[in-house]
Amino acid sequence: MNMQLEKWDKMKSAVAECHSVDEITLIRNKAEAYRYALKQAKESPEVIRKAEEIKLRAERRAGELLKETPKARGAAEKDWNKTQSHDVTTLDDMGITKNQSSKWQKIASIPEEKFENYIAIEKELSTSGVLRISKNVHVSNNSGENEWYTPPFIIESAKSIMGDIDLDPASSKLANETVGAKEFYTIEDDGIKKDWHGRVWLNPPYSQPDISNFAKAVTSKKYDEIMILVNNATETDWFRMMAEASKVICFINKRLKFIDRDGNPSGAPLQGQAIIYKGSNIDSFIEKFKENGLCMIPA
Repeated sequence: MNMQLEKWDKMKSAVAECHSVDEITLIRNKAEAYRYALKQAKESPEVIRKAEEIKLRAERRAGELLKETPKARGAAEKDWNKTQSHDVTTLDDMGITKNQSSKWQKIASIPEEKFENYIAIEKELSTSGVLRISKNVHVSNNSGENEWYTPPFIIESAKSIMGDIDLDPASSKLANETVGAKEFYTIEDDGIKKDWHGRVWLNPPYSQPDISNFAKAVTSKKYDEIMILVNNATETDWFRMMAEASKVICFINKRLKFIDRDGNPSGAPLQGQAIIYKGSNIDSFIEKFKENGLCMIPA
């Protein structure tokens, strides 16, 4: 397994360093072949997901390179009168269809944070899945500098269990109008580097490496109790890290509708959510959330 993961890391680096459409397409096709072979061999979901990730990253990089190629057209569009000694490289020359070029350039147009959010939280990665982001489908949320905020009833439930919220280490002035934490850290404050204390509420940003760094902070910081709202990405290292440090988890039985800047409910996200709790009020947590989902105490 470690050798396989090391291979994916090398391929990921190769994608980032690639400056040729031909080369990045080869990496993309190799990742797709690996993905198919791994699924046929019924390999672990984690390994298959790595192949899917490399394929998507390669498609995104190909899209970036295609955008920089002014003559990336079909063969029929060659202007032979202007290319007497220097043939224009067409999509056909590169072995890419117009449909692929269009999709990959759309993926390249997705803001990096949204793309990384998708990679971080989705259990299965696909070209069609990531393209939904380009159509403004809500994929993730956080309680910091983002357009999506925690539903008030979740905050009310958190306060009924913990008594109050002393600190929100991943927030903003606007988000705290709902959270009502006595103290909060913004993205400029960098809450990961600050001391935590008292009763903590956390709805972290989901892009990497932020989500992993907040997961590490959950396990290493000192505080009295903490309640965390995240996507139920059970296959990820960061989710397992938070879950293993918790006392109880509620897997929400429906996708939450988050709130936009104007206080209106958003569309349902692509991923389900979980509320993770670490503290002494386990019975109160279960009593409060048992009607909202499946409550489980980690082994």
